Amino acid sequence: MGLPGFTASLYQHPTDQVLKIDVLRGARELSLDIPAVLALDRSDRLAELADPVTSRIEPLGIFGLNFDEELRPALWNVRLGSGVIVVGQAPGFNSVDTRLQPGDLIHTLNGTPIESVEQLRSVVTQLKPGDAAVLRIERQGQFQYVAFEME
Repeated sequence: MGLPGFTASLYQHPTDQVLKIDVLRGARELSLDIPAVLALDRSDRLAELADPVTSRIEPLGIFGLNFDEELRPALWNVRLGSGVIVVGQAPGFNSVDTRLQPGDLIHTLNGTPIESVEQLRSVVTQLKPGDAAVLRIERQGQFQYVAFEME
């Protein structure tokens, strides 16, 4: 079996069973019993922290969390230490398509620094249909701008 087949078999292996691997090292055969462990990316756990009511920012169609001291260890490559982290998408009837992704960190909206979910919700609800909006976000350690028009 080659590396692609080995990788596929690892993904298919039940996490509650010991993984048995037979290895040929030179002329010697080794048999290894390796306990399987389900490893989750720390950023995957952020969605579990979101409250469906208080974390939802309906106009943007997202769930967000305040990026604070508790969440900093989950995202090691963040360049600025404050903002609102997108933990999920929640498109609604009146939400705009911002193309925000889980893991994006929102730093500003139309130049206004964003420090909390409550502040982001307050600033975005002041925008009227047809208003232009620009978010400065951080995605995978890189700053980007996301522009859209309120509906």
